[in-house]
Amino acid sequence: MAAKAQARDLPPLRGVHFLPLEHRPDDARIAREKARILVESGVSYGDRPAGEVPWLFAVQPFFLDPMLRDQIERLGGAVFSLLDTVQSMYREGVQELREILDLNVPLDLRGLQLDRPAVTFRLDLMIEKGEPRITEIEEIYGNVGKMDALQRAYGVNNDALFEEFAELGLSAVYADDSLPTYIPELDFLCRRLASAFGQDVPVRYFSEFPQEENGVAWRFCRTRDLEQYGVELRKRIIESGCTFVNPLFHGYGVKSVLSLPFHPRIGLELKSRMNPKALSALLRGVPNSHFMGIGAPENSWEEVARDHKALVLKVVDSPEHLPYTWGSRGVFFGDRSAARWRKAVEAAARGGILGDEACRNVLYMVSNLVESDRFDIPFLHPVTGTLAQMTRARARLTPIFWRSGGTGGPGGKEANVRLMAGHASFVNTSRKVHLGAHSVCAPLDWERNGKAAGPFPPGMTPANLSGERQDSTGD
Repeated sequence: MAAKAQARDLPPLRGVHFLPLEHRPDDARIAREKARILVESGVSYGDRPAGEVPWLFAVQPFFLDPMLRDQIERLGGAVFSLLDTVQSMYREGVQELREILDLNVPLDLRGLQLDRPAVTFRLDLMIEKGEPRITEIEEIYGNVGKMDALQRAYGVNNDALFEEFAELGLSAVYADDSLPTYIPELDFLCRRLASAFGQDVPVRYFSEFPQEENGVAWRFCRTRDLEQYGVELRKRIIESGCTFVNPLFHGYGVKSVLSLPFHPRIGLELKSRMNPKALSALLRGVPNSHFMGIGAPENSWEEVARDHKALVLKVVDSPEHLPYTWGSRGVFFGDRSAARWRKAVEAAARGGILGDEACRNVLYMVSNLVESDRFDIPFLHPVTGTLAQMTRARARLTPIFWRSGGTGGPGGKEANVRLMAGHASFVNTSRKVHLGAHSVCAPLDWERNGKAAGPFPPGMTPANLSGERQDSTGD
């Protein structure tokens, strides 16, 4: 009763279920100071007001214990192995693989720079029954700037990530003109390169790509999305002497790449080519997924419609409506209402999107639903400045990986692959776990250089490791 009375005393937060924590003035004061540092670093997100933390401020970092960290690192190495193998198969002309990767990709943007491997990516992970499950590979990741701001606020050591960027000797960062909201993140990166390494790296849109560019550039635009520029500008970009990171192979950014290990024929080819331990880690960490493609049989869609409690639909390509391929906008969960799920599946079978009649030629992947473990997460109440706890929250982890070269190493790990940094987001009123005013954000922390980053944060423990389903209340 006392806890409920206290909860009524705290102002409610839209889209958040929480309870107050016991009165700990020193801990609350320290959290407020950390939040102040985060705000002063200039962090922003979406349309959140300036001068405020744009999400719910986690009291502590989210600590990865050694076992979870090892599993995540193995997954990162396995994804590099997958991308390398897919790139090799594409280069050799494996027809079925090319048909999947090339759908709706202009001819001049297909199969570029196949001689160079991927260098970095971010994974989106859920933790299910204590183990990481990949929900997406983000070749173009927009949270790199947050890693600087979170380091300043929490004291986590993200130096290695920025050292790798500095080692590139970037001449510029080239950004997608259609994604201006990510410019502050890219500015964070360039500010860190200037202050820590004395490097002056401008951020430019691809529309400003110069007549001659012979340096090294971080490419913050999926190769597929270069289609928005005219043929002459695309030719200038493709034929330039610029060394892009990652290279311009379009297959890195195709969401259906996660379905390839489960393709009846491509999966067999991957099995014959990949390191067995890397493939095992990949199959354990990726939910069973199938690319539906164009003209998928009606009986396949009917099977998807019937299994509404265990599946999720994901837009992998929406030629006329780019926003559906970013974030969680094109994700439809099937565990709530069988009737609504059937409507979503029927729209997908027509190549459309539920609720948007204007969409055409949309392509989907269907995956097994990953049910996140639940966590109780302490955070700073943004109104009262006291401590509260988000209860039974779903989690999304976004670890960033970097590879400096080499081939597969012992134990299925990829040589020279490093887990560099990342953050975790927590939401308890929606299955779509992403940043916003209703989510708690915490940097990832783990043992680095043989030294523990700190104790497992009090209260930041799994609330449920059974994988038991519990419907959430609202989106």
